[in-house]
Amino acid sequence: MTNTNIHRHHGKLNTDESFLLIIRIIFDLSFFMIGLYYELAAAIVSSALLVLLLWRIRQDSLTIHINDALLAVSGVSIFYFLSALWAVDSGIALWGGVKYLPLLLFGLCVMQVSAGERQKILMDIPWIGGAMTVLSFILQYIPLFQSAFSVSGRLAGFFQYPNTFACFLLLGFILL
Repeated sequence: MTNTNIHRHHGKLNTDESFLLIIRIIFDLSFFMIGLYYELAAAIVSSALLVLLLWRIRQDSLTIHINDALLAVSGVSIFYFLSALWAVDSGIALWGGVKYLPLLLFGLCVMQVSAGERQKILMDIPWIGGAMTVLSFILQYIPLFQSAFSVSGRLAGFFQYPNTFACFLLLGFILL
């Protein structure tokens, strides 16, 4: 008998280890991409998440749970794109929509995994915060990166803002 690493729930394919691993890698790396602040980083992550969702659709195993969180995230994403209709510079407004698209796509991706697997993804945050702290501390002493990782003598992490970085670290402590 072989171990397939595929879990079944109610006769349908729920997820496999490679899908979860890819979600975790994208999630973890997104924080190191300046928290997806820049539109190009958000577009890259959105593309990766979209490919992942298309892979699930191809497997006939896409699950969508209509709940308050999905509706809120969908609303934010949709209204950012709709704002291009009345924006002074509609091209830039579309990029604003791209900036928030990873939130919706990531939400759809985590719907494909079990609650326990979602908890594993969240528990990456404390480790990411620790790694960011160590890397930021080192990088702030390299002249090329000093202004990005240290703002007014305060460690800013990969978010480039000390208060945002502190909130992220606090979230990590809460999760622990």
